[in-house]
Amino acid sequence: NKMSENLLDEVGKEIISDVRDKTIIEWTRILNGSLRTPDLHQYEDVLDSLTDEQRNVFTSLSKDIVDSAIHNFLFYLQTSTTVKLSISTDVETVDDIRTLTTGDLQGYLFIWAESFSKYD
Repeated sequence: NKMSENLLDEVGKEIISDVRDKTIIEWTRILNGSLRTPDLHQYEDVLDSLTDEQRNVFTSLSKDIVDSAIHNFLFYLQTSTTVKLSISTDVETVDDIRTLTTGDLQGYLFIWAESFSKYD
């Protein structure tokens, strides 16, 4: 069903923009020194002493870490026997996102990232 495929992609687009890209932006700003948070105060001296090469490595790692966390959460949703994700729009409701997939939900992360992310 084309409408259901669009709904799945819409969820993916929101996951990418509202979770993945926002987290990457936040950590890029933390690593380049333009964002400081009270939680990270203890690391300021270390962050300030990073070379550009080290910052680039940590920026790449932060992308990998956020992808891993999203992947694991989607895997949890795919395999959970106690939790199911329902999706609703003005015209359609799907009681369980797993019914929209042609494979494992976590596999869609990479398709969605390629299609919707501002970052590699």
